[in-house]
Amino acid sequence: MGEDGGWQLFERFQKAHSFQGTLQVFDELCQHLGLHMKGNGGSRVFYSDLKASLDHWKAQALWNQLDKRAVHEEYNGGQACSGTKCLVVGAGPCGLRMAIELALLGATTVVVEKREDFSRNNVLHLWPFNIHDLRELGAKTFYGKFCAGSIDHISIRQLQLILLKVCLILGVKVYSNTAFVNLLEPSEGVGWRAKLNPDNHLVSSFEFDVIIGADGANSMLKGFREFRGKLAIGITANFVNGHTPSELQVEEISGVAYIFNQQFFHRLREATGIDLENIVYYKDETHYFVMTAKKQSLINKGVLLQDHTDAAALLAQENVNWDALQAYAYEAADFSTKHQLPRLDFACKKQGEMDVAVFDFTCMHVGEHASLVRHIAGYPLLACLIGDGLIEPFWPMGTGCARGFLAVFDSAWMVRGWSQGKQPLTLLAERESLFKLLPQTTSTNINSVFSRFTIDPATRYPNWTMHFKPVQVRLYNNSHVDLLEKGGIRRNAKVSFHIGTMSKELLAWCQQCTRGHNGVHITDLGASWQNGLGLCALLHHFRPDLIDFVSLHEICAASKWQLALDLVERELNVPPVATGEEMAGSGAPNPLYLSYYLSQLRELLPHWTAGRGLCCFILTLHRRGPRRWNLTLASRGRPGPTRRYVPRGRHRCTWRYELRNRNCEPHPSHHEPREYNPLTTLGNQDVRPANRRQRFTAYTCDAPPPPPPPPPPPPPPPPLLNVKQRKRMAAGGSDVCCFCAQRLYIFERLSTEGRFFHRDCLRCHHCKATLHIGNCAFDPEEGNFYCKPHFTFRKTMRKSVQMKESQVGVLGITIWEFAHFINYLIYYYRGGLKGNISRKNKSGNQV
Repeated sequence: MGEDGGWQLFERFQKAHSFQGTLQVFDELCQHLGLHMKGNGGSRVFYSDLKASLDHWKAQALWNQLDKRAVHEEYNGGQACSGTKCLVVGAGPCGLRMAIELALLGATTVVVEKREDFSRNNVLHLWPFNIHDLRELGAKTFYGKFCAGSIDHISIRQLQLILLKVCLILGVKVYSNTAFVNLLEPSEGVGWRAKLNPDNHLVSSFEFDVIIGADGANSMLKGFREFRGKLAIGITANFVNGHTPSELQVEEISGVAYIFNQQFFHRLREATGIDLENIVYYKDETHYFVMTAKKQSLINKGVLLQDHTDAAALLAQENVNWDALQAYAYEAADFSTKHQLPRLDFACKKQGEMDVAVFDFTCMHVGEHASLVRHIAGYPLLACLIGDGLIEPFWPMGTGCARGFLAVFDSAWMVRGWSQGKQPLTLLAERESLFKLLPQTTSTNINSVFSRFTIDPATRYPNWTMHFKPVQVRLYNNSHVDLLEKGGIRRNAKVSFHIGTMSKELLAWCQQCTRGHNGVHITDLGASWQNGLGLCALLHHFRPDLIDFVSLHEICAASKWQLALDLVERELNVPPVATGEEMAGSGAPNPLYLSYYLSQLRELLPHWTAGRGLCCFILTLHRRGPRRWNLTLASRGRPGPTRRYVPRGRHRCTWRYELRNRNCEPHPSHHEPREYNPLTTLGNQDVRPANRRQRFTAYTCDAPPPPPPPPPPPPPPPPLLNVKQRKRMAAGGSDVCCFCAQRLYIFERLSTEGRFFHRDCLRCHHCKATLHIGNCAFDPEEGNFYCKPHFTFRKTMRKSVQMKESQVGVLGITIWEFAHFINYLIYYYRGGLKGNISRKNKSGNQV
């Protein structure tokens, strides 16, 4: 066929629209060009040979785009990970994107996928950086309609095909119908391998030192917890897109929630009986609709045959009327598009079934950690999680693909460090710090210059710092304990992202801890907590010394709630989910908020001792200002320690040091301490303090008496019961952002220092840089947040001003200098001058 035949095969490869078809055409292309992997996998050798063998002018645009990507400094010319062998489990968008990065780094990469074909028509929302990244990889070459105009979404199937073709071009081996079962530990002379299904697969003998789990929420690499909130039922439906002019004119719905457009949902319910909480419509290869339906509406429309409290039983196959479900989705789609779509025919799956589904998305899986290291029999292994296995997306926010790609880049950066021989604990600390940052990342708080994005985290996250130190990491194992099977090692509760479950066990634990408290009857995780006594009783059970439970009956429910919320935040560093007035409002507390909050307390309260928080502050007060405390005791006639001599000129230096280290022990003196004997006589005069004060009073008897000292300021009101002050600090409560005063929803809400706000609104008051919880400082006097450099700068300047104001008097001299000047005058005019010198008149009498 010659060169033209090679180009024709490459054109067929570009236009292939199925998983198996793409693999088959690429094999034909390699055979025609005489190219073979020869075990080099993702090395740059295969890509260079392919580019040299296929130099058709139409392919040059793709080669130029890939070459531009490959010249990033982090890839080191494709040699950064040479010699590293990687196994990627799962050929989803994140798994394939990870394989591309590993290939660009020069690693030998193999991808295994249990499915036979790509069949998911659901549509993914893309952030701007996703669009820019995919365009750099040549997405337009394989799919000409990619994000044309203002379109910012793509079907999962089409995205997988684009990434699969790039993987094959870069030399990645991809195998379908291959399921990962578990890891096989190394033995003598044999490294880490994978047990696969089928057992006799070619990849079964592949030895690797890096494994990437990209097989979804039910990943075979264990280490996940389940989050269950208030029941939420989702429905997805895909209709055939004929691409007719009338269909092109129908407007998309990027996301309509009930709270934003209540009239629309009221009209929908009145016209069709369908009750929704939100709906999204994207127009891609299909007309894609996804919506959240209320359970009672599904029961009334006959979609659910019987009502069950258990979500699994409620949405079981035998409890769903699929014909009624199709009619339900059809009516919702037709009404939401204002009846403008001429035909609504359901798209078909590969099995011939209608592409409509109902699912429960109250269960969300979150990895406890993003990576771990094992070292057995001299063979190290790095295991990483990406995609839905790391953080399962919340589909109304459209964060799945975006955060998934960010996790891919973070993991690729870790593999690069692994190949370069960096310390495992350092790599783990860096990766866990990035994982902690990932849930807070949005499209607006990452760097906006997408052309500078690389796998280096510093190019993507502004003001990024490590939250963990290597000594804090416990994800390195060199024993035969199977961490992957036992779910990994949990981090310290204070820094881990713990996910609880609203279950019978949580309710039973609350009932057991509150049993015996008057007026407390816990029957559910809702209305029985409204009066605030439940949470107070829970805290009183573990720390009766901090709460006087008997006196709680005299205050209102909002004050009880605020007392408990403030106490937990101060002692356990658990931020409140709402204000006291909101929790004690007219309706029952939100079960989702309450279950999440109580789950954190269930983990922390059993370990709550008196050595934390306020009690620790009181017990260590004697170490916070020892000199001032001892001098006060001595001045009242109580025995105190002997004063120690401090050389002249060191007073101010020592004072400044103690100001900077107020919570630390005093700085040890560089000089040996010696006893200081106070001076009692000077010449013939008694200069002890009492006699000096008496003579000074007699000398200045004609002077007006000094003004009385100002009365001490009244003590501040108790912060625990000051609900109005807390409400004012929250700037409208947990439903309103304290910065922009806009509506605040739970999935976009952050909280610290008793304030609730959007993720994007937390910025430095001085430089306006984006801040993250744990990497910012709060000024309680001003009520503003700062980045750490500017907070330190302002604090230093404020202390400098206060020190000058306290020392400088009206005449511009310090109080210490003024006191010495007065003493000098007294001694001079009363006959006492240092050096035992006295003035005498001509008659020899002392003046």
